[in-house]
Amino acid sequence: MTRAIVLSGQGRYEDKWHDLAGTSHAVAKALESTGLDTAVSGLAMEVLTNLEGVDLLVVNAAGGRTDPDFDGDDAAWAPARLGLTAFIEAGGSVLALHSSCYAFADNPAWYPFIGAEWIWGESTHPPIGLASIQVVSDPHAIAVGVSDFSVFDERYSKLRTHRPVRPYLTHSLDGTIYPLAWADQIGPARVVFNALGHTQATYQCPGRLKLLQREVDWLLRRL
Repeated sequence: MTRAIVLSGQGRYEDKWHDLAGTSHAVAKALESTGLDTAVSGLAMEVLTNLEGVDLLVVNAAGGRTDPDFDGDDAAWAPARLGLTAFIEAGGSVLALHSSCYAFADNPAWYPFIGAEWIWGESTHPPIGLASIQVVSDPHAIAVGVSDFSVFDERYSKLRTHRPVRPYLTHSLDGTIYPLAWADQIGPARVVFNALGHTQATYQCPGRLKLLQREVDWLLRRL
């Protein structure tokens, strides 16, 4: 059976704004419904250094507390960074969700890989609420057959993109259209970044669940 791990941020990879444990389990439940053998794991060093046999890595993390006395310094995390890099270079599939655009600040390769970075003092979002999400015309294969939908969520805006991205989801804020989700092949690896997912309510939305299924199918090369 195809194996997925949902990495749920903890320690240096959690913050005070996100219920990462709750949303990680909501994502895992949705993935299990697609037939994946899915486990949720706290984002610990030993997990990233042992990704053998993992087909899909889901990153549901953030960037917060960096406390050497709590979970080690950057040097201690070096093997974990190498483990993630090895997974990607071997052609792994990564689904990066919501606040993962400011996780792994200690890993300079992460933001270029997923394509986006939250910039403090620049990136923003309107208050959480019922959001109108648009599927772009001529979308990526992931969004073919998916209609515009509304979801109770945050709408990340003014993210810094690290390369040209071709979004399949967007939203509009103050007359400006911002990308919300895209997919890329980076060398042998595949990555999807989807900025939705602030609360568990996201994964009760039929439109988002349909997209999640198609994101997984594309990442696992079965779309």
